[in-house]
Amino acid sequence: MLELKELPWQLIISGVGIFAQMAIASGNNKAVDKRAKTELAQREEEFRDLVSREASNYEQRKLESDRAVNAFIADKRQAWIDELRKDVAHYLALSQEIAWRWAAIRSEVNDYRKGLKNELDKGGVSNVDIEDAVESYATRVAKDFVEGNGERDRVHHEILFMIMFRLNPGEKKHQSLRGVLSEIRKNLHELQQEKEHSARRKIMNAVKNGVKKAEEVTEEVLKDEWEKIKIEARAI
Repeated sequence: MLELKELPWQLIISGVGIFAQMAIASGNNKAVDKRAKTELAQREEEFRDLVSREASNYEQRKLESDRAVNAFIADKRQAWIDELRKDVAHYLALSQEIAWRWAAIRSEVNDYRKGLKNELDKGGVSNVDIEDAVESYATRVAKDFVEGNGERDRVHHEILFMIMFRLNPGEKKHQSLRGVLSEIRKNLHELQQEKEHSARRKIMNAVKNGVKKAEEVTEEVLKDEWEKIKIEARAI
């Protein structure tokens, strides 16, 4: 309902005047003829109609304003969903690429060592020669990869920060996603440093499982946001 304080002052003043005149007329019936009473009744009716129209207009304006606000929020939320989906997809794809490249380098070094050992069996090299050669080869290959991976790692880190800033640290599912994504990056750095084969395999599995978990949690976060859009859309 329209509150008295929300009515235009002109209406309030007009209403007060009307009812004052009615009070005077009521207290002095002999001085007021039938025509005056009719005019007062008409003015009272006109005033009530005016109040009713103003109340209706106010409710319509309020409804339109609420719809505009809901539409604006829904559009912003949709844009947030699209950006989060894109950034998480990019981050996870880049995480897998970095992990696979490091794994490929380790595999390449191991293949190189196996080849030298075959030469050892033929009597062409010594054990000392093999270890020196493998170390030199691994250093060269790793250096080439690090130089090419610098930009890839920078983008990976930047995307992580962008995702973190979009997520709400006060919501549990958002917290979960932040934790999983951070753990993936931590594992990638451990993979870069680790030289032992079984340990590398364990880290690779951790990255793989982290990517899968991140996909699941992201779907839950996006689903919750979609539900909010549906509620807002019904209010439009």
